[in-house]
Amino acid sequence: MITNLQIKSNLSLDELINDLSQLDTTALQYLISSLQKIKTEKEQESISEQQSFWQFIEKIDWIQNNKQERLKPLVEALKDASVSSINEFSEQLATVLNQLDGPEYYENLKSQANGVSADTFLYARCQVVAKGKTFFEEVLRHPEKMPAEADFEGLLYVAREAYERKTGREYNFIPSFIYESFFNQNLWKEKAIIL
Repeated sequence: MITNLQIKSNLSLDELINDLSQLDTTALQYLISSLQKIKTEKEQESISEQQSFWQFIEKIDWIQNNKQERLKPLVEALKDASVSSINEFSEQLATVLNQLDGPEYYENLKSQANGVSADTFLYARCQVVAKGKTFFEEVLRHPEKMPAEADFEGLLYVAREAYERKTGREYNFIPSFIYESFFNQNLWKEKAIIL
């Protein structure tokens, strides 16, 4: 029997479940079952938030020539949603932009464009996301499809605009991921910017 169990606060649910499953008591089995249920619920919630995010992205009106006009339906839809939906949109946007923040995407953009800065790389990633889930997933799998000369910076500000129009207050939500260029430590490794 294990008498000493150290649980680190940074363990994933899978690691915690695995550690606890080594103990064999009725209470611990109940705890393990409860943690597995929480894990399943969190996964389902995450899928739902991702679906909601892409449904909002579909509101972008590509018929319009002006980028701000293209974003108006998205801003309106977010403004009419709950504050938690606006925050979830910000969280998902930061997540997907972070997923595209890697050297292979940067190098492919750099090879096609006339000069690439941290900002132009970010705005190109915004363009990929704005084009929708299918295009995002295609670029995610095939970095060579990163579009050159793409710029959809306005996508970064839609949640703030929607929130401020909805509440009349300044938007100060901070997502879990930094979407700025060169911050994805998993992809950039030792070249990543660390705060």
